[in-house]
Amino acid sequence: DSAAGFIALCDEPNPTAKQALRQLQDGQVQPVMLSGDNPVTTQAIAAELGLAEFEGSCTPADKAARLQGWQLHGAKVGMVGDGVNDAPALAQANLSIAMASGADVAGETADVILMRPDLALIPWLLAFSRQTRRIILENLSWAFAYNLLAVPLAALGVISPVIAAAAMAASSLLVVGNSLRLRQMRVRR
Repeated sequence: DSAAGFIALCDEPNPTAKQALRQLQDGQVQPVMLSGDNPVTTQAIAAELGLAEFEGSCTPADKAARLQGWQLHGAKVGMVGDGVNDAPALAQANLSIAMASGADVAGETADVILMRPDLALIPWLLAFSRQTRRIILENLSWAFAYNLLAVPLAALGVISPVIAAAAMAASSLLVVGNSLRLRQMRVRR
């Protein structure tokens, strides 16, 4: 009647989690861990990752309700998940990110699917999105200003049609060149 052995199982945090969380915090994002694991396990993992805000024993409905509460207070909420238990919260989030290795239902609900389990992609994704938005606004501003100025001048005959056409081509090249700046963004390690 004595024990013949002992088996201990535990989940280890993703090796890129700590770095990704630090980058998110540096980028003014407040990460919170909502876990279905028991509170003691959740607290231990949160401490290992340096997370101040966490909650354990969350059901899928609890996670979605927590996100909805933050949204009702005006927050834009992102959710990263990989399982069936995360699907309701992923559906509730303003931005939902699923891991490709997770459950199919999480991938069906998500806005973004990470094809590899590298959480450092998340801060990069947010920075890339912000830069994309900034470049789109720059391009729209340039196109609006050009059309506001050049089209009336061409219509009034102040500039010749040939010059107007060349200026339009140059304007289009400027917009394309500005957009190509996005290719320079790399994931920080």
